[in-house]
Amino acid sequence: MRLLVAFVAFSALLVATDARADPPAPFVVTANNVKAAVRVQVSEGRTLPCDASANRMLFDGQLPPGEAIQGMIGPESACICVRSTIEGFSRNGWGSSRLACRPCVGRVCRPAPDPTIRVVLDTH
Repeated sequence: MRLLVAFVAFSALLVATDARADPPAPFVVTANNVKAAVRVQVSEGRTLPCDASANRMLFDGQLPPGEAIQGMIGPESACICVRSTIEGFSRNGWGSSRLACRPCVGRVCRPAPDPTIRVVLDTH
C-alpha cells in the first residue's frame, strides 16, 4: 500500500512539473529582403506546409516590402510555420515552408531572455 501511495505521489509530482508551460511568445516576420509585396502565411504549429490542418493559421495575406507582421503564440506552442510566395508570383508561387522556434539557452532548452521568434523573408 505504501508503495502505491509513493508511486501516486511521485506521478503527481512529475505531472505537475511537466504541466508548466512556457509563457506566450511574440513573433515578428519582416519583409526586408523583398522588392514587391508577397503573400505570407504564418501559422502556429510544427506541421509543414503551413496551411496543414494540424496548425492554427495566424496570418494569411499580403506583406509589402519593409513591413512586418507581429503576433503571439500560445504557451503550448514552441514554433511557427512561415511560407511566402516568390517575387513575381505573389498569388500562387509558394516557396518552401519553414519552421521558426522559440530561442533556447543551454543544452536543455530553457527560454531565452528575449523569447521573440524572428523571421526575415527572402523570396529570391
